[in-house]
Amino acid sequence: MLNKFRENLEQHFPSLLQNKHLLAISGGIDSVVLCHMLVAAGVKFALAHVNFALRGKESDEDQRFVEALAARLKLKIHTQKFDCQAYAEDHKMSIQMAARELRYNYFKTLTQNHSYIKIITAHHAHDQIETFFINLIRGTGIAGLTGMPQENNIVARPLIGFSRKQIENYAKQHHIRWREDKTNASNYYLRNKIRHQISPILEQENPNFLEAFKGTQNKLKQIEQLAEDYVSLIYDKIVRETFSGFEIDLNVLNTLPHPNAVLYQLLKEFDFSDWESVYALRKAQPGKKVETGAYVLHKDRDILLLQKRKEKEIDETESYLLYPENELVFPLGRLQISKVDKLGDFADTVAYLDAKKLKYPLILRKWQAGDYFYPLGMKGKQKISDFLINNKVALQDKENIYVLCCDKEIIWLVSHRIDERFKVQDKTQKITKITLKS
Repeated sequence: MLNKFRENLEQHFPSLLQNKHLLAISGGIDSVVLCHMLVAAGVKFALAHVNFALRGKESDEDQRFVEALAARLKLKIHTQKFDCQAYAEDHKMSIQMAARELRYNYFKTLTQNHSYIKIITAHHAHDQIETFFINLIRGTGIAGLTGMPQENNIVARPLIGFSRKQIENYAKQHHIRWREDKTNASNYYLRNKIRHQISPILEQENPNFLEAFKGTQNKLKQIEQLAEDYVSLIYDKIVRETFSGFEIDLNVLNTLPHPNAVLYQLLKEFDFSDWESVYALRKAQPGKKVETGAYVLHKDRDILLLQKRKEKEIDETESYLLYPENELVFPLGRLQISKVDKLGDFADTVAYLDAKKLKYPLILRKWQAGDYFYPLGMKGKQKISDFLINNKVALQDKENIYVLCCDKEIIWLVSHRIDERFKVQDKTQKITKITLKS
């Protein structure tokens, strides 16, 4: 198995063989075996363990086990203890969802603070089967049936092609010890019911079920990609982005062979669940709408208008003042202002401005309808609404865009573009640097 694992890393996870990463480790067989295999394969990584305090002394013993493993293998380890039960109650979510949210938020913070490249998890092939049936029961659509990707921007799953049996055999052959979570034997959780009651029946009916399942999931992924490619080709013909949201042209949509399928592909990322009501809007009277927690889909004559839902009206007059050599704290982070002698590295979160043209205090506020500026590198002025559409800023992100102003002039569309009139030129004598930090 180790040779296959190394080949898998070289072929599908070359990024893991470079830089340093973070392994999420619980102390269970899957993550402990993966830890030993990564060491054997020469991968550079640290460990991250979360104690959710759900099993009393056993949770603390899991943490001590993982800490001892890290010491034995000479690996750096990060640990964090959360009151998962209290978090779930406060946020009105299940224990499983609370644990997932706490865990991944913690891991992402570690990657940012310690420059880890990937979060490595020990998901394997049988986890894919369980996830498939969970999503099938919940009716998540084809995207939920394609399973977890083996790698995305931040998470890598190098065991995803290996079975639970292969992992168990490796542990026995190499005399690897691990911690057994007693709740894994319970059928209280849906995942455990699938593991103990459904998977064994399927494998009994077809001893090669795992390979057959992998093949079916690959076909589903191809179908999903085909649907996405098709919608990409027709997107500009049926969708128009406006200041208020997205407009879907029903005159065009209704002429397509499978309009409901296209509508699903367009809207699947916006948390709709009552799809029959969404489809019914195509032929509904103007004024009808379908709402989710975050979005509203309106029927307006020959269009469907998708808008971000506002739970409360935004105070457009709210603003913040920024003074020289000072720091400003606002909902998205901190703005720091300083003087520099020359231009440094360019980034969306940094603005270099001609200090002589600035008048204090500078004013930070959310952008408003009608705002315009002169984008750096472009001729003439442009409405910010048009700039955001042209740069494909997602609808859900537009409400959290801020502008920095000097008197009434916008000098920086924060995290996007400075104003051409305030840029640093050859004749500039003094430079002001403004940095956005989270």
